[in-house]
Amino acid sequence: MDTVGEQLRSARLAKNLKIEDVVKKTKIRGHFIRCMEDQELGELPSEFAAQSFLRQYALLLELDAEQLVRDASLSLPSLDEPPEIVAAPGYETPSLFFVQKAVRETRAAIRRRTATIGKAVIALGLIVTCSTLWFYSRNTGDGGRQTASSAGSPATMASPPLEAAASKSGTRNSRGTGPQASPTLASIPGSRSPLELEIQAIDRVWIRWLIDGDDEGQATLRAQERKRIRADDLVQVTIGNAGAVNLVVNGASQAPVGLPDEVRHLEITREGLTRIPPGTF
Repeated sequence: MDTVGEQLRSARLAKNLKIEDVVKKTKIRGHFIRCMEDQELGELPSEFAAQSFLRQYALLLELDAEQLVRDASLSLPSLDEPPEIVAAPGYETPSLFFVQKAVRETRAAIRRRTATIGKAVIALGLIVTCSTLWFYSRNTGDGGRQTASSAGSPATMASPPLEAAASKSGTRNSRGTGPQASPTLASIPGSRSPLELEIQAIDRVWIRWLIDGDDEGQATLRAQERKRIRADDLVQVTIGNAGAVNLVVNGASQAPVGLPDEVRHLEITREGLTRIPPGTF
């Protein structure tokens, strides 16, 4: 019987896919793809990561994901305190794969659209500002020329043109006899503040995170230790021993996310926390 790695390599070659093609479709690093095909599962970051990577790769190749995970269980590395991963009732892995792909594509489209709108708003602000300054300077300059050509005394040169300039700009000072100071520049919208997540450990806890769909990591925190994560839009996190953490999002403490020894899978945005099924990332 072929090993798990041989089954993966044979299925990939049958679909005429290169390692680079698999990386683009699954977002799994090429080194980890080769480790799975070479049956070197001990090189993967953890047992949790190995199971997740095997499922994603098997789904892409249209293989039985759960059977591959069972076949590979004897060769997976073990952790001192591995988190208990429980599949959600009625959870169907193939449908989740396509839902996850659709969510990533939708978020990417929203980010592109938001960037385009932001640039348009900044350009409009610059146009309004420049137009306001040009209009003000032109009216002020015309008033000075009219004064020089129509008046002979200093008093005549000072008073009438200033009133004319004030009536054109529609603004007067507190006495109503002259224009106000130069108009203030229109403010240009700035970029949004980043999403900041702080995980505070009450007791020993295991965490794994994925930042904006790209930057992945994991850690074990002891009591009183903290982990700060900064993202542009999205943080996905798995927490073992969910009752032993406090979560703070952008300075705001969140409600408890679970009980001691429970595993929770969460998606965190500026709008709040959402529970997600196991294996989502």
